[in-house]
Amino acid sequence: FSDGHLVLPPEFVFGPMPKDQLTPILARHGISPDDPIRSVLNITLLRDGDNLILFDTGSGPSFQQTAGELAAALDAAGIAPEDITHVIFTHGHPDHLWGVLDDFDDPYFYEAQHMMGRVEWDYWYNGKQASEDIQNNGGIVIVQKGELREGGSYLDRMSKVTVWNSFMDEHNYLTRKWNEFMSALTK
Repeated sequence: FSDGHLVLPPEFVFGPMPKDQLTPILARHGISPDDPIRSVLNITLLRDGDNLILFDTGSGPSFQQTAGELAAALDAAGIAPEDITHVIFTHGHPDHLWGVLDDFDDPYFYEAQHMMGRVEWDYWYNGKQASEDIQNNGGIVIVQKGELREGGSYLDRMSKVTVWNSFMDEHNYLTRKWNEFMSALTK
């Protein structure tokens, strides 16, 4: 299933590569080293008896305008969010797991059991050193064994976040006036 695509700056992918070797390879394939890279986002769905197992949830609608199309793709196939029984995260990158929440920050696949490998979970969420190299789905090491995530565990990081009145006075005013208007219509 398609979640759309990402548009990435070329240096994101090509940055560490030797330019003298990279340029001729790209030229052979008609790719400019200066053009943005279009990276497709495909999500695998496995039917196993009564189980519908989703591998990753895509990037969700807020990551990039060109992504976040998984919900529509599943809907077009007649699959509702509650039909998904399991979600398996291959790794903890935004384009693989930000689609787990809906527009209200509630679980989108709310009937599913969500799973992630222990090594990834310990590194990304428990704030532990990587017990082995963590690779992306292309086999490239993104976290080396022994590396420690900056900021500690998820709970440590979130405990430092302070939230205050997040609605501007104008919002509250407009909400009151809208309610007054709607009440007047029903009188």
